[in-house]
Amino acid sequence: MNFFSTLKKKITTDREIILHIGSASVVGAFVERSGSISKIVACVASDITVLPNVAFAEFEREMEKALTLTLASLSKLRLPAPDQTRVFFSSPWYASQVRVAKMSRPTMFVATTAMLNDMVDREIKAFSDDELKASYGAGDPLLPLESHILQVKLNGYPTASPAGVSARELELALFLSVASERMIRKVEDIVRHQFAAAVSFGTFLSASFLVSREMFPHEDGYLLIDIGGEVTDVSLVREGALIQSVSFDLGRNFILRKLSVGLNRTIPEALSLCTLYAENKVEDTVKSQCATILKGAKDEWLDAFQKTIFSVSNELSIPNTILLSVGTDIAPWFIETISREEFHQHSLTGKEFKVIVLDAQLFRDSLTFAEAVPRNPCIIIETLASVK
Repeated sequence: MNFFSTLKKKITTDREIILHIGSASVVGAFVERSGSISKIVACVASDITVLPNVAFAEFEREMEKALTLTLASLSKLRLPAPDQTRVFFSSPWYASQVRVAKMSRPTMFVATTAMLNDMVDREIKAFSDDELKASYGAGDPLLPLESHILQVKLNGYPTASPAGVSARELELALFLSVASERMIRKVEDIVRHQFAAAVSFGTFLSASFLVSREMFPHEDGYLLIDIGGEVTDVSLVREGALIQSVSFDLGRNFILRKLSVGLNRTIPEALSLCTLYAENKVEDTVKSQCATILKGAKDEWLDAFQKTIFSVSNELSIPNTILLSVGTDIAPWFIETISREEFHQHSLTGKEFKVIVLDAQLFRDSLTFAEAVPRNPCIIIETLASVK
């Protein structure tokens, strides 16, 4: 019944396009599967233009341009036709929630598949209709992306096979995600213009949770942190279950905008200077200016992070392990920020965090690559997660 235990199942699809739509770039890969082995044959990426100010409609148009460029680049490689295309969204392109549905009766009842499906359907409807329409705005209907059962408990005890078992209490932990129907249809149209195969949708959050749980089965709890172009996602995992996920609107582009304004430079110049600063290759005057600006940016990001971890933990203790996904070109800045001593005071326990970066090196033995193919961590995670 646990939909997030799929990594070791038999593979049936021979060729796929995997698309990662983030807030900094759109990455596309061509994947071949043979038996239990997945091979990334090609991987291309197109940056989403960093806008001076984030206006969502314009931001969405820039994403669509990047998607079109990525698909065109894949098409030019003249690879065999894919059997299907899998699209994975990162924030802010979807909304998600972990919900708990409960059923209790004074007398024993038998849990059935129909009963479980009915509980899931009711939660999807409540999530879509009652809780998210207001945030997306009237007149923009939502479509479900995913509805995964994370955990089933009977009489308070977890079980992997609840159907046919008698109990007085039934509890489901569900991961649900939705996205704008208009945006989904637009993405689907753009994809089908290049590749006629069926298109399915999911989220990077569910993919990274699935893969992380398989790779770290002995970790009782951890924080999953995904730092994108515009958004940082913080998700709490306890006892193998995804408990909650919260986002805040400070990502890689926030740093670039700070540098751009503070140094009176363009966004591309700010990116170049940030990279050179990390490599200690800028002149002393500019280095001092960058240090001051980045210190302020770090304090602001850490303050937002502190508020977020209080939100996801409900003021309970925070796990000391962080699984970090930071697929940006200024990743070292974020890794240093999280690893530095002053970051630890933002945990509720005060203990030092153990930071594990979900990078290509971590997954080096999990799949194979054609020669000279870039090792994109998001694509690797989504390739592993999409095995069926």
